[in-house]
Amino acid sequence: MTVRAPSIAQLPVARPKRLPKPNGSMMTSLRSWVENFDAERDWFAQGMIEGTPTVLVIGPEKSGKSWLLQELIVATICGDSFLGRFPIQRPGPVLYLDAEYGQHETARRIIRLARARGRDATEIIDDLDYIYARGWTIKYERGEEKRDGKQATPNQTVRLASELRALPDHEKPSLIVVDPLRNFLAGSENDADAVVEFFLGLEVLKTSAQCPIVVAHHLNKAGGYSGSRALLGRADLIIEGSDEREPWYSAIGRTIRRGDAVAERFTVAIEHVDDADDAKAKTILRARFTSENRTKADLGKTTLRVLELVKEQGPCSARQLSLGKLAVGKVSECLKELEVLGRVRRGSKGWEASITEVISND
Repeated sequence: MTVRAPSIAQLPVARPKRLPKPNGSMMTSLRSWVENFDAERDWFAQGMIEGTPTVLVIGPEKSGKSWLLQELIVATICGDSFLGRFPIQRPGPVLYLDAEYGQHETARRIIRLARARGRDATEIIDDLDYIYARGWTIKYERGEEKRDGKQATPNQTVRLASELRALPDHEKPSLIVVDPLRNFLAGSENDADAVVEFFLGLEVLKTSAQCPIVVAHHLNKAGGYSGSRALLGRADLIIEGSDEREPWYSAIGRTIRRGDAVAERFTVAIEHVDDADDAKAKTILRARFTSENRTKADLGKTTLRVLELVKEQGPCSARQLSLGKLAVGKVSECLKELEVLGRVRRGSKGWEASITEVISND
């Protein structure tokens, strides 16, 4: 057998060891990052929001986007899971820039969302810094302009950024929410320059607080996002809802990986439990992923039987439901399956049927 000598092209190339870059060089090395690489991810909301991104939540008019953001606010303050699926890893105070609903309606919603978690809103409200920002613009201010020889008054973005920087670290917000984008623009949504100015303003606020910023935005009448294509390039994470009464949300972004929960499409069920004077009213939001899009026909006989028992008996425990031939363990499994699908929920008095129907094709 003839053994051929390797060709010159196959021989390893001897390269001289590279010298360190001189001081002041614009180039750097990733050696220390590679040698000390840590695969642990810096989650804000596990499975959804990583690091401190600018997040754009896009959906149809009156589809529940503000409820979605207010649910994130309460989950962040309480340190709970957002939508029952995305655990908040960096809980803390929240700054809410509201140019949509005002103090009364916002307070009503926070009370309902807190109550759904078994909390009194008065326990958490001091961790919500609120600005009713109708008439505000968020924009980047270049330099320190002078008018008539006097220093110009800083715009709202500069003033707020300065206030955020002055806060002690433990007082800084863990999250900033802006609702909605169009009410904070200095120009038209279709004006690329205005959109860029807006996102540069967000960057100033985000840098001052070192936290994620989540912004609500609307779909237009054609079912696409409103505004300039600059939106797509400026947001780090975009969660876009379909043009339906109950939208399906899809996410795109530089930090999303195939195994992340948010990489799968999901919809959000909004369940309102009302009373005459709002004394006990609450609102529950829960995500349902595409893989859970099942009908009654997909449920087992035992699970269906448990669902019927919950409907018949009203608020009850798993043990109360197991008094017949069903074992407590099996009943608990069925209840967990039904909870994930949005059929039942765990109230303060026990398991009860959900008001909102969230399983399609029923």
